[in-house]
This record gives sequence, C-alpha cells and structure tokens, in this order.
Amino acid sequence: MEWSHVDLAKCTWSQPGRLTKNRDAHRLFLHPLALSLLQARFESAGRPAAGLVFPAPRSVKIIETFSNMKETLVRAAPTLPPWRFHDFRRSFVTALGEAGANETVADGILNHRQSATRGGALGVYQRALRWPEQVGAMTAWGRMLADSINGAVSEAESVLPLTRERR
Repeated sequence: MEWSHVDLAKCTWSQPGRLTKNRDAHRLFLHPLALSLLQARFESAGRPAAGLVFPAPRSVKIIETFSNMKETLVRAAPTLPPWRFHDFRRSFVTALGEAGANETVADGILNHRQSATRGGALGVYQRALRWPEQVGAMTAWGRMLADSINGAVSEAESVLPLTRERR
C-alpha cells in the first residue's frame, strides 16, 4: 500500500492495474475502522505524500517475508488448525455473505474479474462496479470488526473456522 494510492478524504484505496493479480485497476472503500488506523499512521509518519504506508521495520522497503510472519503466528498460536493467508479472503467474503452482501458485490470488492456471478452474458456485458453497494458492504464489515473487537458478539458468532483447501 502506497500513500499515493490512498485518499483519506474520499475514504478510498485505489490500486493501479500494474499492482493487481488480474491487472485491473481496483478501488476499495475504507470503512471507518480502517480509515482511523490509516489516519493515525499518516500523522505518525509525518503526513507523507508518497512512499509505503507500512514499510518493513528494518529495511523500510516492501514487506516480502510473509512466510516468516506466518511461522511466527503459528508458533504463537500452536492450537490453531492449519491455515493459509488465502483463508482470510475466504473468511472475509463468507462473513459479507452471511451479513447479506450480494455475491456480485463481494466479487467486486475482491477484484474478481470472472466468477459464477459474472459468467456468460453477465460477465461480458455487465461492467457496473456497484460502488454504493460495495461501500455498504465494507461499512458493514467495519461494524462487524468493531463489534468483535469490542466484545459485542460472542466468539462463536465472530470467528469463522480456518480450513485448509484440498488440492
């Protein structure tokens, strides 16, 4: 995430196509919880116009040690079942679905180009981003996170099990 891609006033993070897996530019609404963290980071970093939002602590470059981070997390929580980073995306979109978000909207938030909801004629002709619905879904997500952080929901309601995909 780069500061030049974040618009705190518009509550958006816009990724250029060169940085996305499918090479499509992508805009994500920043719900109030994410926005408050980014605003605090912006202030503590000296209100930069460019550069990485979360650089590596020692090198101040792009973080590339995700496998090391995962190993540290696994050691810290050895009772967790096996998991992958992709489980976070799956859990996120499942939580949105349980909260009533439309699959097409969830696919848009994930920047999916083709899926079951965008197949056939829909995938060819329908190019609507459904931005207002994405904003609503991300706002709901922010409320779910805040409720979980504040203990407003039981652990059983707020935690989705991590399951390893079989390939």
